[in-house]
Amino acid sequence: MSARDLIFSLQGEGVILTLSPSGEINAKGNATAVKKCLPDIKANKSDIVAYLQCLEHEGVTSAVWYLEFPNRDPAEVHFTHDEAREAVAQIYPEAVAIVPVTPTIQQPDAPLSSDDEQKIRAWLADIGADDEETAETLDRCQQDAAAREYFAGRARVDADNI
Repeated sequence: MSARDLIFSLQGEGVILTLSPSGEINAKGNATAVKKCLPDIKANKSDIVAYLQCLEHEGVTSAVWYLEFPNRDPAEVHFTHDEAREAVAQIYPEAVAIVPVTPTIQQPDAPLSSDDEQKIRAWLADIGADDEETAETLDRCQQDAAAREYFAGRARVDADNI
């Protein structure tokens, strides 16, 4: 069983694992359940510590976050701009793991067309984006094929619904 699977299994039994500032594992929850789980925790200590360290990303910002939940499938969420881990945790308070994702960026094959740029600008204006947000979005569209596809698609849908 992986450290991740063990942590989720323990959560199902009411045991929450965290790391102390010194890097030690803290097990909280029902005392009987904690005592029962100690052999598994000790046997997998290094993997659990490594996994929990990966989950600690205070102050980190990212436009893409991987979220794990106790009672549903994990999800990858995308924001138009970088968000701090703390902000993502407020939006998804039920998430037990919030890990930044560094997406692979593929350069577009051609420059952003003036037609697509105009539609994206119009859509951003419709949703209330300010000049800085518009400039950042257009910059992303020039450098990232997936971002361009997303924003141009949203702009086209918005234009079609007018």
